[in-house]
Amino acid sequence: MSLSVKSKYGISAVFELALHINEGPIQIRHLAASRNIPQRFLEQILVDLKQHNIVKSTRGARGGYVLAKHPRDITVLDVLHSLDTTYTLGEGYCGCDTLSSFWCEVDDALVQKFSTNFEMLVDRKKRADQILTFNI
Repeated sequence: MSLSVKSKYGISAVFELALHINEGPIQIRHLAASRNIPQRFLEQILVDLKQHNIVKSTRGARGGYVLAKHPRDITVLDVLHSLDTTYTLGEGYCGCDTLSSFWCEVDDALVQKFSTNFEMLVDRKKRADQILTFNI
């Protein structure tokens, strides 16, 4: 299984917005630059995320994008469902034999992992940053 580039960029963009949840709208050019995402591609991704109520936009000089919900209420799986309708996990393989059962277990494990919310990812980054911060 592999995720599309669109999904990976979408997850990255939502993560960046979650990191800056209390800072107001982030302009698309800053979001693209901070995550190294081509701006035109990010524009398309954000339209899809907006249609699925993951992000919302504001116009004007101080406009940009923010999360439409709190990071705890948005999972990686939500972003995947918003952006990539063609991905499959173990779906369609579940059955009674050993191999089918294996694919069901894979599917369940991936769904569980992708059910991680963005608040958890932000907390993980903050903890990692604290561990790596030291003075010489």
